[in-house]
Amino acid sequence: MRNVFSCALLAAGVLAASSASAQSILPFSFEVRGGLGIKTEEFNQNDTETTTASGGVGVGGNVSFDFLPGVAVYGSYDRYAFNANIAGASGDVEEEYIDEGFAAGAKISPPIGAMLGFSPWVRGGVIFHTLELTGVDEESSRSTGFEVGAGINIPLGLVLSFTPGVIYRQYSPDYGDDASDAKVSYFDVSLGLRARL
Repeated sequence: MRNVFSCALLAAGVLAASSASAQSILPFSFEVRGGLGIKTEEFNQNDTETTTASGGVGVGGNVSFDFLPGVAVYGSYDRYAFNANIAGASGDVEEEYIDEGFAAGAKISPPIGAMLGFSPWVRGGVIFHTLELTGVDEESSRSTGFEVGAGINIPLGLVLSFTPGVIYRQYSPDYGDDASDAKVSYFDVSLGLRARL
């Protein structure tokens, strides 16, 4: 009888501790990301003498709110830089295309990490980005596009997790010229670190 009572007290203590831990985690999380941008075509299609490197580097961050288990809304900021080679009368000039801006959308991550040791995530949203060509003072107005992405979430404990993934972004930068057919289109192959509150 004493053993049964001791086991019952131990089980109650474990349940109370796990319940307290669960309640201490709020439905908010912060994430920082960094990686490579791999473009799918030239950013400025009107200027055949301008070429950009196929790869760029960038960083970003987002905050999300889980309003249902495994379903969240997020807001993010990203900045990627791509080298640009501009052919001119005095020779080639090295510049940079800077793609930066904000995004808002939804993210789904089924809570199955306890079974597999990781869980997949997918996200999609609307982006509000600008494209700047440094050195020539050429910058688009904030333009609307979209992003979609997927990856995995690998827990590193109760609070931190490792979140590698691939995100595709696309928009048409607005330079105030209806004849412009420029388009920004690239894959963001990045690693992330996410912290839950």
